[in-house]
Amino acid sequence: MADFPSPPPPPPAPPPISARPAGLSRKVKILIIAGIALAVIADLGAGVGGVMFLRKFLQRRVEQQRKPDHIITDRTRRIARNPNDVRAYKDRAQARTDTGDYDGAIADYNKALELDPKDAHLYTWRAYVRNLQFRYEDAIADCTKAITIDAKLPPAYSNRGYARRHEGDLAGSLADLNRAIELSPKTAAVYSSRGETKYEQRDYEGAVADYNQAITLQPNDKWHYIDRGRVRNRQRRMEEAIADFTHAITLDPHLAEAYADRGYAFVARNEFQKAIDDCNRALEENPKLTVVYRTRGRAYRALDQLDQAQADFRRMIESNPKNSTAYSSLAVTETLMGKWTDALQDYRHSLTILDPDESYLHLYIWLIRSQHGEADAANAELTAWLEKRKHGEPVDWIGSVGGFFLDKVKEPDLLAAVTTSTKNTEEQHRCQTRMLYYVGMKHLLARRQNHRRGFLSSMRRER
Repeated sequence: MADFPSPPPPPPAPPPISARPAGLSRKVKILIIAGIALAVIADLGAGVGGVMFLRKFLQRRVEQQRKPDHIITDRTRRIARNPNDVRAYKDRAQARTDTGDYDGAIADYNKALELDPKDAHLYTWRAYVRNLQFRYEDAIADCTKAITIDAKLPPAYSNRGYARRHEGDLAGSLADLNRAIELSPKTAAVYSSRGETKYEQRDYEGAVADYNQAITLQPNDKWHYIDRGRVRNRQRRMEEAIADFTHAITLDPHLAEAYADRGYAFVARNEFQKAIDDCNRALEENPKLTVVYRTRGRAYRALDQLDQAQADFRRMIESNPKNSTAYSSLAVTETLMGKWTDALQDYRHSLTILDPDESYLHLYIWLIRSQHGEADAANAELTAWLEKRKHGEPVDWIGSVGGFFLDKVKEPDLLAAVTTSTKNTEEQHRCQTRMLYYVGMKHLLARRQNHRRGFLSSMRRER
């Protein structure tokens, strides 16, 4: 969910190594059998203390065998003895995936598939790794191959649905995830993945329903609460969103993403100090979660702490110089500080990152140039952009604002454009907020000072 501070969850995974009994080595199986025998003997005559010692010893041995590093070492030895051991390649690939060695895992799956090209599970697991590598087209091809071999393999559909979503094929993603749920209706991760697809389709109620089901099946998974909270943020159900993020924190008090997302919700509720506190905690837990600076910067700006806001947006730029939002957020702050030249420069820089023909940042540029007494040049630049700009919406909201600035659209007609440009309540709210900003700024430029307060209040929450 791109609008929120923390990253989306990974694709639905194959069973973890600890749940794959076939991956245990022959030596461990012998130890288990011997242990059972010894335990029986001990029960008959050696006493309870000896039995407990044997059980703990065997448990430690099994846990050691299941650690990825141990599995990699053990399976490498097995492959040296038998280069055609398909199971050894598969186990080592899964262990390498768990350690983040994706290239090594792919190499092992490639070898396993050379030896057994009709194993649908191998294609599915390789697709999972390719999803983690963002190689979505390759993942789709692997899952499709798996489905041709076994049309009832749920992970093939769930991993393909994940990849299709990231390729922008939301309809295909939904169809795959529906099929995965039909075949395996009690897999929480697939409901969560389908919730993500519905979210991107703006089916927010459907997304919440899927996250509800994921939580029912897996009530102690913190990420399900994070994901549901983000949807509720989007629905502007802020109290419920905050409750979800708070519950995630109770499950993991060190989860930086939960503090970051709750801070985002607090900004929407105008609880700016709480937002700052949560952002500070998020950065304490994970200093690399630099997108939190945007939320904290907005909170500082709303509290008129403009120097701190400016510093946070600059930190965003330092962490990602290609983040157009960071430049535009900085520009808004600089406008409030009266640094018009700096603001204009940052808006223009943001346009070099975005598609210059589609960005409404041209509207902000018009405002600044008009403020600087460059009204004629500002009008000419805005007119040229509007004339060449293409849009596919029945009502051109941005074009209406541009026309309002150029005195071609009246203020009541601008309000009408807000209510007809979208049926989405959340989007209407955003448009209305921006309309207050644009109207207030134009009145300010016209020296109608009674509109200044509404303009500044609206602008502090922009971007």
